[in-house]
Amino acid sequence: MTTSPFKQIFEAKSTPVYWLETLEDVTHFGEILRESHVKKIAIDQERAPYNKFYHQIPCLLQIATEEIIGFIDLLNNPHVVDPIKDILQDPSIKKIFFDAPWDIFYYRKYLDLDIKGIKDIQVASSLLHPTLGTASLISLVNDEFHVEIMKSKKQQKSDWTKRPLKNQQIAYASHEIVWFLPVYEALIQKLKQNDLLEFFHYGNSRINLEVPNLEYSPMNIRRVKGYDSLSNQEKRRLIQLGIIRDQLAREWNRPIFHVLTNQQLLTLANKGTMLQDVLTSRQKFSKRAKNLIKKVLKDSHPDTPIENGNSHSKDILPLKQLLLNWRFSASKIHQIPKRFIISANEIEDLDDQKFNSIKMLLESIWFTKCQDPKCKTLTAELEEYLKLNSS
Repeated sequence: MTTSPFKQIFEAKSTPVYWLETLEDVTHFGEILRESHVKKIAIDQERAPYNKFYHQIPCLLQIATEEIIGFIDLLNNPHVVDPIKDILQDPSIKKIFFDAPWDIFYYRKYLDLDIKGIKDIQVASSLLHPTLGTASLISLVNDEFHVEIMKSKKQQKSDWTKRPLKNQQIAYASHEIVWFLPVYEALIQKLKQNDLLEFFHYGNSRINLEVPNLEYSPMNIRRVKGYDSLSNQEKRRLIQLGIIRDQLAREWNRPIFHVLTNQQLLTLANKGTMLQDVLTSRQKFSKRAKNLIKKVLKDSHPDTPIENGNSHSKDILPLKQLLLNWRFSASKIHQIPKRFIISANEIEDLDDQKFNSIKMLLESIWFTKCQDPKCKTLTAELEEYLKLNSS
């Protein structure tokens, strides 16, 4: 492999870790990847800690092959990744992630980067261990290789916006990503042995639909414990206070609970409570911020919606209900999470015409076109179930 001109900062499992902070560094790193004709790379990121900032900007992009690990510093110039965008957006190169949806969101939002060829270790783990829920990387490494790696919550939540990084942060980030590729390969072999590879591909094809939407929704405040006990006017006041809290959190780049806690909002929503009654000595508000909240407390905001207007949905189609019922039972019988048999979103997206006949419905479902033994089994079971239960 070509000698690296950039600084080595660590070594994980005999793999050198390099610090890349300039366009020249990343350009050369890209040349190394191209010369190596890589077919898969591991990708991870570290972000500004959620308990300190509102904007969780990506601070560090980690890329690993079997021979080299690059830590790309994103703070000074988010365009520093431009020299390797062609690699990251090449669908023929597999990108191994661990819990991809959140990472994808931040790459798109802050780096204008839409990575292709994503394979998520979490999808494989969920298929192989459906009753365990979300497995940690630590448990997977231990299960597959009988190696214990230390996961430090302290380092995970540490401030990745500060430079230089501490040695403990570098070690933490290195010891995670160096295991992505070995764990992925081990799980792929198990998926093949259990006839689950096609379901893994299906799960990965749906990842883009699981990317979170973090646009603030005022109506989410209804989930706060104590909302239901408020009067309608107090509910409207609480919703408006939630909007102001989010606005201030964005401006100050602080977590919303650092601005005002949910309990403080609930207290303020009660008639007669003033801002000074709930603030602690550590909460400092500008005159403008105080005026915004005072205006909410003074006004009743009768135009604020209390409920969504979608409560009167149309009756569900008979074949759609049968499909949902079968999906539930098939998940239990075959120990495959429902979303990997067919996702609820995909069922909702099917045109109503697809539910006019069993034949049309079967032709619209992905696994009926698959020749994998487990897919054939599911197809036969679904067809029999629909015929027996449809009128």
